[in-house]
Amino acid sequence: MVVCELKFICQQDLPLEQAQIVITELLDELRYNGQIIGREFALTLNNDEFVCHLVCPETDSMDSKYYTVDIVEILQELQEIGIAGPFTEVKGLESQSDFTDQCSKPKGYILYSTFVQSCSPIRCSEHFMPIPLYKLPEIVRRPLIKWQESQAACDQLQMNEMTEIEAMMVEQLSNPRSQLLTQGRSILDDIQTVTGQPAYQYLYRVGGESLESEKNRRCPSCGGAWAIDESWQEKKPSSENNLWSENKTPLFGLFDFKCDNCQVLSNISWDWQ
Repeated sequence: MVVCELKFICQQDLPLEQAQIVITELLDELRYNGQIIGREFALTLNNDEFVCHLVCPETDSMDSKYYTVDIVEILQELQEIGIAGPFTEVKGLESQSDFTDQCSKPKGYILYSTFVQSCSPIRCSEHFMPIPLYKLPEIVRRPLIKWQESQAACDQLQMNEMTEIEAMMVEQLSNPRSQLLTQGRSILDDIQTVTGQPAYQYLYRVGGESLESEKNRRCPSCGGAWAIDESWQEKKPSSENNLWSENKTPLFGLFDFKCDNCQVLSNISWDWQ
């Protein structure tokens, strides 16, 4: 991720509120398109310039080649009211963010996010790096942002131990038939249809009776064996087309289970790690 400065120049007198409204509309669309990260953007006015500092996935994230029709229309509106821009300057690396995936064509996708993450919730299955939304089918970009907002809300509430609703939030995060994960699966199906590549979903896991019972847990969707650790199950034959970087556990330091039939991933309960 990189920190960028976006600058808008007022070329004629116009009401401050009018300029702010259109610029905010543009920032919202850029966010839903994955070109900028996060939800809050400080917009300052210096003489005739509006300046905004924000985080982008890549150095070329603001390139016009990623624009949607909606973004182009808002840019046209900015020109019509006398505002030029945005002019973009990359300020440097955002040191607290994950590095963006560099695959030109990922071999698979993983839907994974937490309440502390603001990067793309779609990650490469080979490197587990976030993939910018503008490199995904346009049909899924806005739904992914809305899904991530819902997922973060559920995750935050269960982490805060809101006792009356904690169980409901955990259910949303861990049950593949919950409303949240059903929506996630629908998005992944769209990605898979357009790209032709498999798309997996993470199932959160807490609770459980013991470490041993956790190791023997079956896939909650099909009931099949899904432990990755070769010491728990017969080692699967290697393949040059394997979507996963290495056959070890936990995969990417997170996943102890993977069901290729149901395209889900999970972990040994955090209570027993």
